[in-house]
Amino acid sequence: MDLPRPPPVLPKLCPEYSTIKTSSADDCADLSKTLTGYWVGLMPLGKMFEQFFPGIRLPPRISCPDYTEVGRAGSDADMRKPWAVATLGGILPHHTTISTSSEPHPSRSHPDVAFGFHGAELTPSTNSGPPQFSTFDIACAVEYTNLPFLFQHQAGLFEHTETEQGGEARGRLAQFAAQHFREQHRIFLWQVALSRRHAHLIRWDHAGAIVSEGFDPVEDPWIFRLAWAYSRASRQQQGFDDTAFLLNHHRLIFDDGIQRHVSHFQRQGRKVFSAVRNLPKSSSPVYRLDVTDEGAADGVRPCLVGEPFYSVHTPLGRGTRVFVAYDLVDHKLRIVKDSWRPEYPDALPEHVALGKLVEAGVEHVPRFICGGDVAEAPGEPPQVTVTQDLATGEATAAWRLPCAPRLKCRKFVHTRILEDITLPLEDLQDSRELLVVIRDIAKAIKQARRRARLMHCDITWFNIRWEYDASGNVQGVLVDWDHAERAPFPYVANPDAPSASATWHFLPIRVMNDRQTVHDTVDDLESLYWSLLFGALRFVKHDNPFILFGNRDFFSSATGSIPVRQNGASNFINAKRGFLSGERLANVRWQSPNFQRFMEELTDDWACYYRLLDAKTDCHEDQLVPSHQWISVRQKLSSPQSLIDRIDEALALPADGWADGDVVSNQLKKIPEKDIPVIETAISAADLDGSHMSVDPISGMAQMAARRLEDPHSQSLMNFVTSHLKRQRSIADIGSRATSGVRAATETAEHGRVDGPRPAKILRTGPGPAGPSSALRQ
Repeated sequence: MDLPRPPPVLPKLCPEYSTIKTSSADDCADLSKTLTGYWVGLMPLGKMFEQFFPGIRLPPRISCPDYTEVGRAGSDADMRKPWAVATLGGILPHHTTISTSSEPHPSRSHPDVAFGFHGAELTPSTNSGPPQFSTFDIACAVEYTNLPFLFQHQAGLFEHTETEQGGEARGRLAQFAAQHFREQHRIFLWQVALSRRHAHLIRWDHAGAIVSEGFDPVEDPWIFRLAWAYSRASRQQQGFDDTAFLLNHHRLIFDDGIQRHVSHFQRQGRKVFSAVRNLPKSSSPVYRLDVTDEGAADGVRPCLVGEPFYSVHTPLGRGTRVFVAYDLVDHKLRIVKDSWRPEYPDALPEHVALGKLVEAGVEHVPRFICGGDVAEAPGEPPQVTVTQDLATGEATAAWRLPCAPRLKCRKFVHTRILEDITLPLEDLQDSRELLVVIRDIAKAIKQARRRARLMHCDITWFNIRWEYDASGNVQGVLVDWDHAERAPFPYVANPDAPSASATWHFLPIRVMNDRQTVHDTVDDLESLYWSLLFGALRFVKHDNPFILFGNRDFFSSATGSIPVRQNGASNFINAKRGFLSGERLANVRWQSPNFQRFMEELTDDWACYYRLLDAKTDCHEDQLVPSHQWISVRQKLSSPQSLIDRIDEALALPADGWADGDVVSNQLKKIPEKDIPVIETAISAADLDGSHMSVDPISGMAQMAARRLEDPHSQSLMNFVTSHLKRQRSIADIGSRATSGVRAATETAEHGRVDGPRPAKILRTGPGPAGPSSALRQ
């Protein structure tokens, strides 16, 4: 079918995903640090236009905008309107420019100025409020400073010297790029970074950012030349994905498919995926996305999509977006996953991994319909990033500055997967159903390893889904096999392979300590434990939601691959060791006694595993654990069947030990705002010198804070404060109990779970990523 190539009218995201919440100055600076090594520059402007706008000739003489007033501005806000007015000079008749409304620095989540071209359906205005990422073409960040704020390059090194303002500005640009990618179907995009007398042009794709040499925007109007060339470029040269077709006249077909799906599930008394329920309320346009299908006559399978219900929060890497899709072949609702896969020697694309799983008869994996790399037309090469090509090679060596540290740009290939709809774990009824799903995931791990010789390598709470089987019962589904590797995982032999797993919250501790660790089945099972614990504390009803607040970094932002804050790895290691010590879970009581017992015993086993591992590697010779004990514990936790049997035993417990309806909405949001000042007061006081302060005086301080706020607090709040302070005190004398901890670990290995208080955690005595105080830090 020959479809027109319409002008861009691009979708917005669901409100919960459409705004980047990390927009403070510190967050921008932290994000900038994580992107060090992904900026390529400084590219000569002439070469940049030759490379990316081939065949578009700039006129020999241009009536350039007058940016004099921009240079005279006294603040960021004062610069925006004159910049927009100058750019609106009437020379480009088919474009409009939007200037943002004044927004207090530094929480600016929209570009300062943005402009779009004919067909973008923007209102010609210079004061129309914040531009929407779904509609504009080029974002511009405006800074008042007269310094080359974006990058400092000294001693011949790019990004050699960090400046506070430069880091913050780069972080804002990265946030703009991430949101722009999420809300438009794009291969790459352009940005402008502008100060009074200094500017850079920036081209982003998922491999990195190419930065132009700096120029004076008043004397040398390259910004205007970019607008001129961009407005005359093809959609492909502008960065749009030509495999996404706007089909608003198909809206009725899309809505009808949604309604039939919802009605079918409601007649059967089954739950409907929330992303499906919300689609009829959306006013976003409908697009046709073609998914590679080797069995189709024309090589593609067309699907209709609206707005993505999931997307990542970084401009680099896989850039995953997930859509509810209407399959125009089978006339069913399905899921389209649109992402960019890293290309490296012996890479295993997700569609190949899913094909292997299906061929081997592995259960509890997605029903794979079709998928593959995305090309502009059948038979053509797939869409790929280009930044990595400019980051290396002799052709760019003349202008490319060395980067400290080295450039990390990697080639990414655009890919799409079509599979059946599954539901999130939060939509389950109770903790018993949750354990049924976890058991099924253990079966998938076991069968994938034995039958298909594959390991998942990225098990998270969000990658564990569920569906109804033919009898209407709940069954687990392990999705997102884009990190899968052949077993055994050739990590040491393949240094070009990406990290063993992508999400820090669920990574095994030993993998976080050494990212070159050879990934094994035990690591997938440990990630499964952290996923269960994460969900159990957030979504299964218990009596202490304050534990979520005390560990909010661990529970509040588990959707990205890179921690925003500094020292992310050590912070997560410390948090996980704190949970394994038993101290953090001591005051948690789940509503279901059977689920409580299961979680305690599983936590004890993983605590024993790391006590023995630490003792095996860190203790003196006379404290070494016998090798057979270590091997016994490791074999037990490396066996998916062992976990399956344990869950079967729990499910066979009397029904009166299971609570009905104890899977609830996110309990992290349920901490009353009135409690936050008291908790922060007590914790801050304890953290000053918690190892030497007594519990009672600080508990009294918390009670005094509560009285000052004239707010009576529940006993659970006081229990939370007291338990936190006790943990702080325990750090001081825990080292003296190291030997008894080894004995306790040995007893656990020989006799099973130890009754009574859990033995003390052994502090690491040697250097390592966990740091010297990784045992019980809050």
